[in-house]
Amino acid sequence: MGIQINWQELLTKGETYFIVVIISLVAILLWLLFVKVFSKRK
Repeated sequence: MGIQINWQELLTKGETYFIVVIISLVAILLWLLFVKVFSKRK
């Protein structure tokens, strides 16, 4: 049950913003890689 408590402690505004930023950066990197591969196929 300690895991649930840890998750509740981590889910603060700062952590949520940090997670959103990481997800955004990963999405951008994946999009750039996809564009590069797609452009190479042309």
